[in-house]
Amino acid sequence: MIKAVLFDLDGTLVCTRAGYRHSTTGKVLSRFGMKKSNKEIDRFWFKPGREELLESWGLDPKKFWKVFWEYDTIHSRKKETYAFEDCRVLKDLRKMGMKLGMITGSPLLLAEMELEMVGIDFDAIVIARSRNGITPKPHPHGILECLDMLGVKPEEAMSVGNSEEDIHAAKEAGVLDVLVERGEHEFRGQEPSERIKTLKELIDLLNKKNKK
Repeated sequence: MIKAVLFDLDGTLVCTRAGYRHSTTGKVLSRFGMKKSNKEIDRFWFKPGREELLESWGLDPKKFWKVFWEYDTIHSRKKETYAFEDCRVLKDLRKMGMKLGMITGSPLLLAEMELEMVGIDFDAIVIARSRNGITPKPHPHGILECLDMLGVKPEEAMSVGNSEEDIHAAKEAGVLDVLVERGEHEFRGQEPSERIKTLKELIDLLNKKNKK
């Protein structure tokens, strides 16, 4: 019986416009005398192993992030970010009696701004960042912490995300992994247990799973 639904945030519930991520990251890279294609920038935004990718580009991650946050401010990001229309289904999940959890690697202030756009209170929120003592995705640490906060077992939860690291973390945590295909990047990770095109499909998926 599924009792809880966990969500990733960026790319799953909210979207940052492509033009913003391309131009902002491009400006940061130019500070280091470097230029990358939009495809490579998308890889940086959506794929796991960002630190390793930066190092493969010959960049010091600490120096890169220091400059990155100069450009990617809360004020500028807010103007270029919006909640997906199908987020409204979360209210229906709540009516079904589902507990709702959130696991994100976004900094706290950014996560708070984006959660305000989603417009619903979560029962548990985990900021999966090393400085918070939570190992980031694709490690399952954040999901396991969220399950503990919700008081549910792995087999009683599903986790919805849009990236390879979301699916990997869910599988490692032992929860039902669900990929929402937003079409923003090509998915090349482990085959997800379930694929959906819109969050609205979660209602039927939950009814199906809970009838077994």
